Amino acid sequence: MARTSGDFLEKRLINACEQYRIAGKAVISKVPTPFKVFTDHQRKHSHIRTGVFEKKSTVDFEGTSQGRSIAFEAKSTIEHTRFPLKNIEEHQIYYLRDTQDQGGVCFFLIEFAKTGEVFYITFDQVYEWWQGFIRDGKKSIPKKWFDMNCPKVSHSRFMQLDFLKCVFPEIFGQTS
Repeated sequence: MARTSGDFLEKRLINACEQYRIAGKAVISKVPTPFKVFTDHQRKHSHIRTGVFEKKSTVDFEGTSQGRSIAFEAKSTIEHTRFPLKNIEEHQIYYLRDTQDQGGVCFFLIEFAKTGEVFYITFDQVYEWWQGFIRDGKKSIPKKWFDMNCPKVSHSRFMQLDFLKCVFPEIFGQTS
């Protein structure tokens, strides 16, 4: 069982990426967080290993679809009415901005865990909110804004989160 709603979202996205690979639609992988074991103590019949994160990772997922580079971050919130911008780290914004500047397709998948809704939001939309966060101190994106401006990621017959329909609607079909 997943420890957090974010873990559950991540597992569903890993499954979707595998289904896309099998179907020949995309090759997208989860980016591992760099981790280093720094001690190894031995007790009677067990080893105790501890470690630290070496550095901040880039984003959650990267890959290719339709000949285009894709990079995206998946976030989950337990909030009912808003998505807190503090859930996004500054290095993620800069990495996605730089990737998009090189022609990559960049976006976020935002889950409202209480309702199970997952929204596709473009990097440009998030960046606009992020700039407001930095400039004016706006701390969150209202759920109502997502409802009015972002497509929900739907499920398909074989996939819980068919997000490529949002990324490339002209190829994979429209979503709500």
